[in-house]
Amino acid sequence: MKFYIRKRKITMKKIYQLIAFFTVLLFIFQGCFITNITNSSEEEDIVKSAKRIKEEFSYRNALERRSPLYSVHQTILKEITFEGDVSYKFFDVLRLEKEAYRLENTMYIILNKDEILPVELEYQESENSTSISKKEESIKEESITTLDSTEVSVITDYKQHIFKIVKVSYYIDNEYIDRMRSAKDIYFRYYAGPDMITTRMSHYDIRRLKRLLTRMSHYDIKRLKRLLNQSR
Repeated sequence: MKFYIRKRKITMKKIYQLIAFFTVLLFIFQGCFITNITNSSEEEDIVKSAKRIKEEFSYRNALERRSPLYSVHQTILKEITFEGDVSYKFFDVLRLEKEAYRLENTMYIILNKDEILPVELEYQESENSTSISKKEESIKEESITTLDSTEVSVITDYKQHIFKIVKVSYYIDNEYIDRMRSAKDIYFRYYAGPDMITTRMSHYDIRRLKRLLTRMSHYDIKRLKRLLNQSR
């Protein structure tokens, strides 16, 4: 009898451990699901009779040791018309040092470190941006006296950082897309004056990109046709 009670207690303990384990897994998968939602979106465009799929990627720093790059935010727009035509347009936002030169009009996609695909930029614009951050935990307020003997309070211990925001866009044709589908490594290369700027897609992002490149079904096309007919 004592052996049976002891065995039952051990079994219940294991059950509680399993419940806790699956609860942790649920939170992990829920977090991954939310992340995918924020990085990917779909829209149906009745005006252009197309389905728009957007996927977002982020790159921190460049592969070069000395580079004016801080970060890149990249959005890939895939448009599918109701006839089944597919186009890909890339929108890159580069955050650079304020002294950085203008980007050259040609950038490059490098596949597997040996296949180079030149791409002409369709659009480029730049602007300076400013960020303000606190130097220390505490904020100090100092008083200064102006020329007319007026005392003014000034908040110190903040620093101002000026950087350049460069926005570019470009199309990738179907030939390049086919090559990217089979690539194991994908790099993006920009030239800004004397500087090279190279970013590398992680293997996780490459899998996300390949899912985007192959994401189209006859159901999507039929649904677009039906929506278009309803709007007429």
